[in-house]
Amino acid sequence: MSSFNRSSRPNSHQAHAFPAPVDRLESVQMLRGVAALLVVYNHAGLYLALWPQSLGGASWLAPDDATARMGAIGVDLFFVISGFVMALTASRFTGAHGAGTFLALRFVRIAPLYYLACLAMLALIVNPGASVGRETLLNSITFIPVFDDARYSWPLHYLGWTLAFEFVFYTFVAALVAAGFSARPFVLLAAVAVVPLAGFAIDIELAAWHVVTNPIVWEFGLGVVAYMMWRRGWLPRLAVPLAIGLGTAIVGFAIVLRLAPDDMALLSRGTVHGTNSLARAFFWGVPAWLCFCAAVAWGADRRDRGHAAAPLKRLAKSLGDASYSIYLSHLGVVLLLQKMVSRVALPADLVVIGTMIVSALVGVVVYRMVEAPLLRIGQQLVRD
Repeated sequence: MSSFNRSSRPNSHQAHAFPAPVDRLESVQMLRGVAALLVVYNHAGLYLALWPQSLGGASWLAPDDATARMGAIGVDLFFVISGFVMALTASRFTGAHGAGTFLALRFVRIAPLYYLACLAMLALIVNPGASVGRETLLNSITFIPVFDDARYSWPLHYLGWTLAFEFVFYTFVAALVAAGFSARPFVLLAAVAVVPLAGFAIDIELAAWHVVTNPIVWEFGLGVVAYMMWRRGWLPRLAVPLAIGLGTAIVGFAIVLRLAPDDMALLSRGTVHGTNSLARAFFWGVPAWLCFCAAVAWGADRRDRGHAAAPLKRLAKSLGDASYSIYLSHLGVVLLLQKMVSRVALPADLVVIGTMIVSALVGVVVYRMVEAPLLRIGQQLVRD
């Protein structure tokens, strides 16, 4: 995915059938890496450090189920980032042709690597001779569960549920581009705000309805709000208040986690069906938004100030570039390490840290050898 810097804001009065590449906003790209590693931490904690067959003793990094599940907030951060980036990207398209191009670009960005990841998971988790359900296969292809009844069928790659919400949001964006509102992020924000309300008013027992009208899409709306603030130049001026707000949110987050760990852990469950989505959008989405806004504000305020942190920034940028590959490939790493942990007793925290490092390295390799070449080919096909 692309990210951007303040010096190259889009002209809302210009649109292109195929947008020229835009410069990168380093803080956004770095946050992608953070989001991916949070999700890795989540699964490393749940399926390695806290796995019943792990004999490495208690974990300080993932002491209990609730703490480990907090890493799932990386998904919420991804949704906020996506809302910001798509609001900016949409302004570069116009009309029905532009909407089609937008969707085609999103498809070639997301689908090819995901389909390969599904095949890899099929090899890892399905026993020889076992069958895979029709709905599982279809959801692995279509993202949005258009063939499901009331029950959501999990795709071959578990994290495909998050991509279902991404494509719902992309559909909103494409519809507004086709309608001529691509340069008006407020209209996109209004659509994202209103559609989930239909889910509260009308209860249709279809999985696709639960996904399309899910309150979790409001997190994309928070990203649109961040874009509107950034476009007007507000974020750098709000750097200090945003940092204070983020600090307050972190303290509140820690207090609630301490006092009601089970309630916080529940926020990572039932999202696809909308069971806890409203609470998740508030308790996890708002802190993720504050984190995003603060990072962009301080990144814009402090750019070009010295080179002491250059190696760290390069590392963070590399992780950001590879974030999607890390996100999709780390479950395979976790499954393979789980087999090793079942045979060799290792310190639980070493397992968590090692999983995050190995997942990052594997993700960078996958990005350079698979994702980036696939993306270049896909974009060339769309151009042609």
